[in-house]
Amino acid sequence: MAKGKTPLRNTIQREMVIKELRAFEKRLDARLNLQTESLKNYIDSRISQVNERFDRVDGRIDNLDKKIDNLDKKLDVRVDGLVELIEQRSGEIVQIEEHLKNHREQIGNHEKRITALESPT
Repeated sequence: MAKGKTPLRNTIQREMVIKELRAFEKRLDARLNLQTESLKNYIDSRISQVNERFDRVDGRIDNLDKKIDNLDKKLDVRVDGLVELIEQRSGEIVQIEEHLKNHREQIGNHEKRITALESPT
């Protein structure tokens, strides 16, 4: 009879060990699920922070692009104004040079007349 109880006792012990292992596995799964969720939440929050920073940087870059476009337009207007001013001044210089040439010719003519009047002929 002692032999008959031993397999039953082993079977009961084996079933208890299996139950304990299953309970341990469930606790371990629950703990892993909790840790996994915590890690997911942490990673999501960090990614959200990084995304917010990128959004702020994108906003700053957009503002800089707008400022650069405005400065570009202002520069174009000023360059156009300078080109127009240079063209006007160049035209005035050409006119002054023509007047100066005419005056030199007139002075040369006057000198010839004075010389002719002063010479004893």
